[in-house]
Amino acid sequence: MALFVETEFYARASLVRRVREHMRDYVELNTLTDGEESSDAMIHHTIDALLERINSVPPPIGYLSVALIPLDMAIDWCVSWLLESAATLMVRNDLQFSAGGLTVQMDHYRTYFQIAAERRRRFDLSAKEWKSSINMQQAVDDAGGVYSDWSIVNASRYFWRDALQAL
Repeated sequence: MALFVETEFYARASLVRRVREHMRDYVELNTLTDGEESSDAMIHHTIDALLERINSVPPPIGYLSVALIPLDMAIDWCVSWLLESAATLMVRNDLQFSAGGLTVQMDHYRTYFQIAAERRRRFDLSAKEWKSSINMQQAVDDAGGVYSDWSIVNASRYFWRDALQAL
């Protein structure tokens, strides 16, 4: 149990660092925000949402931890969640300004929503494919796993073939 907790801790810390690298979210690069746009706590919250999402995508193959999820999928999820959160903040604080017949409205948050939606779509597709491949691997694996009907049908076929050869 201690090894799992330690592995999970280091996997989470590594994912936080990789998400921050991907977003270029560093104090020295954020001159307007005077700090990091996303806190470590917020990134950890996205990781919790990632685990909830990845473990609810069919097929059910057991609990998956951060250490087992492919890095590109995890980054896609976290970045999409952070962009959606930033866009929601922009929408909430959006202010239309009019002066002398000129209207200025900042609507760049739409780009954030579009990027977040594309990343979320890419995550959903890759998560389904990845979990389906794990399910198929478990179905044909002799070491154990959640077996599908496919493995039961083939196992019975091999059982009868082996039983007839033994005669």
